[in-house]
Amino acid sequence: MQKTHDVEIDLLQLFLDLWNGKLIIIAFTLIAIMIGGGFLFSKDAAYESKISYFENNIPPFYKKERAFSDFQETFYSKKSFEHWKKKVGKSSLEFENFSKTKVVNGFVMLKNTNELILQFITKNKSSWIIIKSNNLKVLDDFFKYSDHVNQLLTASYVNNAKNELKIINSGLLDKSTDNIETIISVNRFVNAAQEGSNILLINHPTIPQKTSPKLKLGFAISVLLGGTTGVLYVLISNYIRNRKYLSAKA
Repeated sequence: MQKTHDVEIDLLQLFLDLWNGKLIIIAFTLIAIMIGGGFLFSKDAAYESKISYFENNIPPFYKKERAFSDFQETFYSKKSFEHWKKKVGKSSLEFENFSKTKVVNGFVMLKNTNELILQFITKNKSSWIIIKSNNLKVLDDFFKYSDHVNQLLTASYVNNAKNELKIINSGLLDKSTDNIETIISVNRFVNAAQEGSNILLINHPTIPQKTSPKLKLGFAISVLLGGTTGVLYVLISNYIRNRKYLSAKA
């Protein structure tokens, strides 16, 4: 019974200490909000847009993963980019801006993730090109370049498909049921591609969304840290004051 009573007294004293030190706690919280707010507003706003893409017309001799890998490889090819830029003329894009490498003191180095303006992401069977920009012209140019890469990849696959058909039709392979089915599938792919069905279906970029700074989260953390620091300061100050009082009394 005495133990329960002591606990009640301790909790009551704790509440009174915090209540008496409420102005200090509020002061710490306000200081934290001002510091956090200054940091948040000093940061440049970052935006993000997504270009999603899906398999559309892939030849039977390749899997989706191979097509996606070839798409990325062609996308990051300087030769492909220069071909597109020559075709469209004026563009807001420069290859060095989204290339995965940079030259440092004459050496080619991989860029850090935070330096990349563009990334390919695949998650839960969905694939996107993530572009860190809110410049609508830049986003549109990236979409047009992606479409150009898609057309280049389709033309390359069609050429490979025709070579496959030549090998089969040359008599080097037996015209078994499996080979006949392959011929039909390859012909279907070639015909679809020639009618304008590309390897991938690429969507237009999404409206840019602000990714940082996250003001609500930042201010919430500031309030939490400031309030916690204020509470600790009040409790520790009271503890030291009580110890000094008991020592002097003894």
